[in-house]
Amino acid sequence: MRKIWLPLLFTLVGFALIAVRQADQAASQKSEPGKPRLRVVLALPTQPSNAGWFVGIEKGYFAEQGVELVNQPHAIGLQAQDAVIRGRADLALVADTPVMFAVMRGADLSIVATTYSSRDYMALVARGDRGIARAADLSGKKIGYVPNTSGHFFLYSLLLANGLGSGRALPTVVSPAESVALIGSGALDALVSWEPTLTEAKAAIGASAVVFHGPELYTVRFSLVGLSSYVSTHPAELKALLKGLMRANDFIREQPEQARLILAKSLHGPQPAVVEALVPGDYRISLDQGQLITLEDQARWALKEDLVPQQPVPNFLRHMDLTTLVDIAPENVTLVR
Repeated sequence: MRKIWLPLLFTLVGFALIAVRQADQAASQKSEPGKPRLRVVLALPTQPSNAGWFVGIEKGYFAEQGVELVNQPHAIGLQAQDAVIRGRADLALVADTPVMFAVMRGADLSIVATTYSSRDYMALVARGDRGIARAADLSGKKIGYVPNTSGHFFLYSLLLANGLGSGRALPTVVSPAESVALIGSGALDALVSWEPTLTEAKAAIGASAVVFHGPELYTVRFSLVGLSSYVSTHPAELKALLKGLMRANDFIREQPEQARLILAKSLHGPQPAVVEALVPGDYRISLDQGQLITLEDQARWALKEDLVPQQPVPNFLRHMDLTTLVDIAPENVTLVR
């Protein structure tokens, strides 16, 4: 009799434990209906390069993946990255040059994925009324730039390509907040920047504004980055975010006009030229060898110009997350490892 009752008793206990666990789960879901399981604070620059993130937030794609995404707005990527380094945000969207500077100054950052790339993102806008009609005319002119940004590297590349190195132009440090006023007042002859500041600078100059892009010089990439300690311990959040962003990028390709409306709303109603600059093909998630080469090139430039402590060029491959994107879209990873 004992041999019969013992297995039966264990079976009943097992069923009871399962029932209790299911009841607990149901109670938990009932007490917090619809609440996402994962919370991420994202330092997000209000720039057209981040249209995919704005679309994903607006359309609820991140929430569908179980993420409560807290949008922490910033003017530029450098400020967004600083929020991560200071522990005020979990992740940030930032271009490659600030990442290079941060790594070479000791920050342990990891690039999760590139989310935007463009050859036309960066440009120089100049005052034609100062006799500037071509890049060579920048000789002796005051050119504003924000240090430690991709604009900093773009200006160096543009001047070098046009034979204006060795002090032949006058690069001038400005802050993002003051740049438009300075070019509009004539305190600067030219300004290196990106949208929406470029459109604002052109409007401030007026009819004489001249723009130089230089797409052959530099491909700007915006990436999702975080402290390596966060990236290595939050795989679920990272995968959910990238899956939501992939849906948003599909929406941009399939309905670009609707995406432009969302972008305009997210940028607080910029001029139409800013929104029309949205190019659907620029919004793609990847990790590619070109980014690694760019980071190394920028590191050599920073060392040559004494912008960072002297050191060997870092192995930036160690600062790339080689697990998250490989798990969900391995075909988008073209790094040579």
